Amino acid sequence: MFNEATLHKYPALIVAFTGIPAKEFWDMLDKMEANLPAHEMGRHTRDDRKRAVGAGRKFDQSLAQRTVAVLSYLRLHVPQLVIALMFGQTQC
Repeated sequence: MFNEATLHKYPALIVAFTGIPAKEFWDMLDKMEANLPAHEMGRHTRDDRKRAVGAGRKFDQSLAQRTVAVLSYLRLHVPQLVIALMFGQTQC
């Protein structure tokens, strides 16, 4: 199962599954983490919001894991079930 510690320990996994060099991946992730609070605030304060702030399912994985999972799915075109098993999640 891939987790953030594994990705740091084996940077070749990032390249193999995403096609992005590990340093560029972590730099991109730092930028994403810096912009995420503002993005989330924008989502939570929309006029057409249907749920209360804080409602809904919480993330089980770090931003790094979610990003690698999505990029792996888009790059490798493997079934979602395989991606879910790689990251210790369900298909949904």
